[in-house]
Amino acid sequence: MEAISSAFGAANRQEHVVGNLLASLKNGSFSTESIEEPKHLLSNSLNELSRSVGQLLPLIQRLPPSNRFHWKAKVDSLQEKVDLHRSEFMRFLSSHHEAAVREQLFSRPEGGLVNRPPMSVEHRFAEEKQALNRFDEHIEIALGQATETLHEMRRQRYTLKGTRTVLLSVMGQLGLSNTVMRFVRRRNREDRLLVYAGMIITTLIIIGLLYLFRW
Repeated sequence: MEAISSAFGAANRQEHVVGNLLASLKNGSFSTESIEEPKHLLSNSLNELSRSVGQLLPLIQRLPPSNRFHWKAKVDSLQEKVDLHRSEFMRFLSSHHEAAVREQLFSRPEGGLVNRPPMSVEHRFAEEKQALNRFDEHIEIALGQATETLHEMRRQRYTLKGTRTVLLSVMGQLGLSNTVMRFVRRRNREDRLLVYAGMIITTLIIIGLLYLFRW
């Protein structure tokens, strides 16, 4: 019980940190130049939080059956918050990427690439950096979706393990019931034989007594 309480408390604190960082990003607390580091920090924090929540599931299986439902509800509630944070982060990355692409399109000269004046080295480096940042955003989105799918598969795995445990328990109870039924049938046959044998013996005794007192 102490292990899962400590792990859940740590995961809950991580969730508050992720929520505050996500709120800062959505509120525009960072400039365009300084937003990359918070994005990476939030992505890493979300992945670490998902791992922490995933590590709580095996701990629930070790609890007594009377405490599992309570902790399962708490972990499910925390997992819903994590999924909500990840969905909001994915929407933020998508909107930020669309805004960057739109800004780049509107910043092109009217003559297009043909009449475009020669760029300086600094300008080329800036454009390369923007392209790398956009590629990094695509990678972040793909990693987020893959991580979400992985944790969903992990939750389904533990759900299937719980179902398997229940089925094994039911099969054990059915096996015990079959054993009891076989014992009852055998005892019923033995009792029937005892009754018939008793009836025959009683009949013979009565016949013997009648024969003895009559003659």
